[in-house]
Amino acid sequence: MTPRWSWPDRRIDAVRDCVAVERGPLVYCAESPGDEPPLAEISVDTSVDPVEHARGGVVELSVAGHRTSPAAESWPYGGSPAPRSVRPHRVRLVPYHQWGNRGPVSMRVWLPRSGPLD
Repeated sequence: MTPRWSWPDRRIDAVRDCVAVERGPLVYCAESPGDEPPLAEISVDTSVDPVEHARGGVVELSVAGHRTSPAAESWPYGGSPAPRSVRPHRVRLVPYHQWGNRGPVSMRVWLPRSGPLD
């Protein structure tokens, strides 16, 4: 089974510009134990294919992505937006049915997309 990117219908506003990853019939998700890194700061690069990793009889995936740290801004409104810090980051994905097995975590199936088209 080859991992593949899945795009939602463009009319679904909540997941516009996001992608999911599937491998055969399995849907994968990103989980963040202890909210580190915060999944709200992660985006994935769809120009690079997911890479498979076998761990304990389970196939996990990793994808290329970026971590964008928020800039210090005045709240709720401010002047011009401050620059954000963007760093390369590998995102680990687990099968959806196995998330949360290592304690409290945050989880996302639909991940914001980054890459050359942005």
